[in-house]
Amino acid sequence: MTDITKYKSVAVKHLTYDQLKDLSICNETPISRSAMVAHLVDKEWRKKVTSIHKPKRNFFKMLFLGLRQSEVKSNDN
Repeated sequence: MTDITKYKSVAVKHLTYDQLKDLSICNETPISRSAMVAHLVDKEWRKKVTSIHKPKRNFFKMLFLGLRQSEVKSNDN
């Protein structure tokens, strides 16, 4: 019996199922359809999630240190 705490089922169209079969056969080492789905999801997940979490420029550094003195508004008026 399948361990329901470890596995979930996914419904795909027949065409997608056949394409998964073709992709798994095209691999150097043929793998199961579920392994191919896991591989494709991991690949896309790494691409999307790592691009979200890349360190961006420090907002405060840009705000305060990136401005030249002539650009900073003075309260001396």
